[in-house]
Amino acid sequence: IGGGVAMAVAVYGPAGAPRIAAFALTGFALGPIWPMVMTVGGTLFPHRAATVSGVLTAAGVVGSVLYPPFMGLISEVAGLGAGMTGAAVLALLSGASVVTAGRLASRRGWTATDDPAAGPCGKRGGRVRP
Repeated sequence: IGGGVAMAVAVYGPAGAPRIAAFALTGFALGPIWPMVMTVGGTLFPHRAATVSGVLTAAGVVGSVLYPPFMGLISEVAGLGAGMTGAAVLALLSGASVVTAGRLASRRGWTATDDPAAGPCGKRGGRVRP
């Protein structure tokens, strides 16, 4: 969410040093997202780490292939500010979806160690010994 707000300030804030600082803040806010997403995905689904990392990588590639040309089109039609606003909106929506998913998981009592495929001992194929 901070990255989206910083990008909006960078686009619509006062010219000069405030915009430069806002772009730097955007980089600091959004830079750690990719490694964090990969780590959280592997932590939530340790039994499917390869599948999760493949799906997340594919999603990242699709986003990085589709959005830049779309942003360029928006920038040509409505100006660079409009294109950057689209990126800020996407960052805010992504942050809001993460917060919503976290709250939903908290309400349902889900934890990062829950494994729906685990047996009664918490291990795959585990058996309860009498």
